[in-house]
Amino acid sequence: MNHVANRPDPVEARLPPWQLLVCGLQHVLVIYAGIVAVPLIIGSTLGLDGAQQAMLVNASILTSGIATLVQTLG
Repeated sequence: MNHVANRPDPVEARLPPWQLLVCGLQHVLVIYAGIVAVPLIIGSTLGLDGAQQAMLVNASILTSGIATLVQTLG
């Protein structure tokens, strides 16, 4: 029974660098698509012009960046 208890948990395993890079890139693309898609959908539904939609997307990206910085504080 001790042999099973001493085996490391697979969740704690470290992935190879190339796999970390691919997973990180995928994560960034998915999050960025979500950050940009929502303001575009809302802007087009409200009938906003291109400049207003761009401002909405910029505000969304800025807010996401601020939220990320706040999360790093704990």
